[in-house]
Amino acid sequence: MRRLPAVSASLGIVGIPVIGVVSSILMLGERPTAADSVGFALILAAAACVLLIAPGRAPPTG
Repeated sequence: MRRLPAVSASLGIVGIPVIGVVSSILMLGERPTAADSVGFALILAAAACVLLIAPGRAPPTG
């Protein structure tokens, strides 16, 4: 983890719940709920926000 950039590490950690739910859908045959869909959307939106910020540029504070 010391050699991995913080952005990459945080995106990997944020993706863990998605991997868990998708695995349970595929392996156990569980059905995703509306809360799962909302959670996926929020996680993907957060990841997009992190990836779209230009490197070396801090997000606006305010």
